[in-house]
Amino acid sequence: MKKISTGLVMLGLLTAALAAHADTFAYATIDYGEFGTLDLSSGAYTNSFSLPNTLAGLGVENGQLYGALLNGDSLYAINPTTKTYTTTAIAGIDFYDFGSTLSSLYAINGSGELYSVNPQNDTVKAIGNVGLSGFGSDYNNLSVNSSTLYLVNQNGSTNVSTLYSVNLTTAALTTIGTLTNQQYTSLLTTGGTFYAVSQNINTYNLGTHTETAGQSITNTSGDGAYGLAPDPIPAVPLPPSVVLLLSAVPLLIFAVRRRPRGDMGVQAV
Repeated sequence: MKKISTGLVMLGLLTAALAAHADTFAYATIDYGEFGTLDLSSGAYTNSFSLPNTLAGLGVENGQLYGALLNGDSLYAINPTTKTYTTTAIAGIDFYDFGSTLSSLYAINGSGELYSVNPQNDTVKAIGNVGLSGFGSDYNNLSVNSSTLYLVNQNGSTNVSTLYSVNLTTAALTTIGTLTNQQYTSLLTTGGTFYAVSQNINTYNLGTHTETAGQSITNTSGDGAYGLAPDPIPAVPLPPSVVLLLSAVPLLIFAVRRRPRGDMGVQAV
């Protein structure tokens, strides 16, 4: 069973390496459609390729990375590995903000209407209005990779940035807290940390409602990250039946190791 044991060790080391990478890196889109990776610890951005124009944000659904054209109806399915994308027109919306929970894509138009986005049939479903006056003239962004959908809004009159949670049934907002900077362009949860990003990569503790300043973003021609997504992209969740089957594999290996040699389950006659 040496080969099996070695394989399990290698799998564990690979999993740990990927987890460490996911704690510190994110895919990022910068102004004018630049796309690349961002080191969340150092602030260093590395450009990979360009999309047609500035995005309203990034989102992930079923292991696929998406971006939405700011003030347009184009949805991009992005492949960071091949540096390619495909474009689909989504009728009925002009994207102003774009993000995702752990399982679904969401968007808001310039009037504050919240939509769920279905990339399988290229449609949107209206949920309701988030109820913020002057929404289209404020700085806003939806979160990515949290079970809860969050919205950050900078009021154009007061220049105060407020973090909200969004009710996915009614679009109603619940105030979480006030952020210190004025213009936040991305919200991301990765490696167990909630990031609130403008030109600086700050973290926010949702339990204590406290913000910690981080590094400034460097090596970009734009003015901050207009969208962030986990790197690597989270894998598609396995169906419960497959999870149950895989959980039985260690027991099967143990049973094979404990079986006496020569016992093939056939009695002598």
